[in-house]
Amino acid sequence: MSKTALTIGGLALGAVLFGAFNVFANSALRTARFDLTDEKFYTLSQGSKNIVSDISEPIHLYLYFSKSQTAGSTNLQTYAQRVRELLDEYVLAAQGKLVLKQIDPEPFSEEQDRAQAAGLAAIPVSRSDSAYFGLVGTNSTGDQEVITYLNPENERTLEYDVTRLVHTLANPQKQVIGLVSSLPLDGSGGGGFMAQREEAWPIVTQLRQLYEVRALDLSSGDIAPDVGALLVVHPKELTDNALYAIDQFVMSGKHALVFVDPHCEVDPSGQDPSNPFAGMQADKGSNLRKLFDAWGVELVDGKVAGDMDNLLQVSDPRGKVVPNVTWFSLHAEALNQDDPVVNGLENLIFATAGILRQKEGATTKFEPLVQTSERSAPVDKAKISFYPEYEQLLAQFNPEGKRLTVAARISGPAKSAFSARPADVPPEGEPPPAPESHPAHIAEAQQPLNLIVFGDVDLVHERFWYQAQRLGGMVLNYRKLSDNGDLTFNAMDNLAGSNDLISVRARGVLARPFTEVEKLRTAAEQRFLQKQESIEAEIRETQNKITELQKVRGDQANLLLSPEQESEVQRLEEKLFAGRKELRAVQRELDKDIESLGTRIKLYNMSLIPLALAGFALFYLLRRHDRTSS
Repeated sequence: MSKTALTIGGLALGAVLFGAFNVFANSALRTARFDLTDEKFYTLSQGSKNIVSDISEPIHLYLYFSKSQTAGSTNLQTYAQRVRELLDEYVLAAQGKLVLKQIDPEPFSEEQDRAQAAGLAAIPVSRSDSAYFGLVGTNSTGDQEVITYLNPENERTLEYDVTRLVHTLANPQKQVIGLVSSLPLDGSGGGGFMAQREEAWPIVTQLRQLYEVRALDLSSGDIAPDVGALLVVHPKELTDNALYAIDQFVMSGKHALVFVDPHCEVDPSGQDPSNPFAGMQADKGSNLRKLFDAWGVELVDGKVAGDMDNLLQVSDPRGKVVPNVTWFSLHAEALNQDDPVVNGLENLIFATAGILRQKEGATTKFEPLVQTSERSAPVDKAKISFYPEYEQLLAQFNPEGKRLTVAARISGPAKSAFSARPADVPPEGEPPPAPESHPAHIAEAQQPLNLIVFGDVDLVHERFWYQAQRLGGMVLNYRKLSDNGDLTFNAMDNLAGSNDLISVRARGVLARPFTEVEKLRTAAEQRFLQKQESIEAEIRETQNKITELQKVRGDQANLLLSPEQESEVQRLEEKLFAGRKELRAVQRELDKDIESLGTRIKLYNMSLIPLALAGFALFYLLRRHDRTSS
């Protein structure tokens, strides 16, 4: 057999083997998974696997994606494929308890009507057309959960969002949230910036749409076992029994969202209509020092955070609008994008927020969620407590060059702040109370702690996150001022879930930059700019010479150019022409380098596997031929 025939036969055999391998892989290896991405994008985290494996009743997922309407968007098409592949991993892990269906809601179809009825966001793709890209989930009891828009910008939290949807459908009963606060969040009381009010704060009203929010009496030192998570807001002057109740709740493995504040602006303490200065002199701070010591976190005493880069304009006591470094608006760069609680938020408003830091010798992990800019520094609370001089405060402000933490996640092992249950001491002259039956004391956390602590209480007050537009006593509309409400809902949603849900963290993004292309582009642009600057400098030099020649002639009335000037102008035009030609050449060289790189990458992708298989087949045939010949 000739070498030519042998080569052709080897290539043909390689092609056949390649096709046969694909057919075999599609049928026999359908469930096999090899995730070669750096961050294992196509591998579910253990928390997600645990949640889907515990599904007791079937859950149906409907992925709506307008394929034809988004044909011109490569970004959306690529991301839709990424979402579909991730959802396939959920279906595989659920072993039949998750049913996935992809739907293309074409215009004026029943599928589009269902997408609209489910509340999916319509993405405008033209003046007269919209597309849909969202996820709808339903369970056997008729509950429905929706991700209204699978935004590619939220890719980092894609797995968390899907897992949360599945977890909610698998556990449809409302969680009980225990509320502990010295402020009238639940209604019936003052509100700092507002007159006496009977209704609950909007933050609680909206939480009640998702949870059963129950105000707790902690005087007994116990919390009912059906309470799933705690919301602790401005805990002032709590008794030992109340502190013990919170301590044991956390030691039992449950979670808490805590808001403390060295100077709470909405605290109505000391208000007296006959003495307007009484409220300024009252202590408006809160802390959980004894519990924080055990949890490994510290609220810095007597200080609030100041941030020069993000300060807000406020009205001082005289009504003048002035900059205030202790009130600031923080944006995406201030947020820990690896944590789903803050990922995707854009604007948070803090007012006289406290500074959090990890306590020395802590056994827990301290993860900042929200931090100020580097042009920040602690400010003495005394400077803002009584008749603050904000302009003077700004003039004397000296940034320390480091970021300050105003919100953090605390996780890990910890011991109780108490060695035993506090003894009930009766008031003087009263007999001791009858012994009661209480749960056994928990000396060490039964599961790793998972808490979120904020150094600011004001952020949950409506003044700092929305504004009601009223007509008389009627609310016409609401205008969102910040993402403070979303932040609170995200944190509560995260902590009210299981430990498995909390363990699902944000990931990187699958789309990677073309680093070699960027290197080529940067190098070419650098050459381009250098050449441009050089030519522009020569142009300026030539123009200066023309001006000098004009001065030498001294004939201001004659507007005709001298031979010298004409020569310079001609040289300038030639230089401009040559420079522009050279700039175009640099740009063409850039495009040529990038196209060449792209061609090589495509060639490698299309030919590497077939060539490898063909080479293996040829090697096998040659070796077999040699054995036959010998």
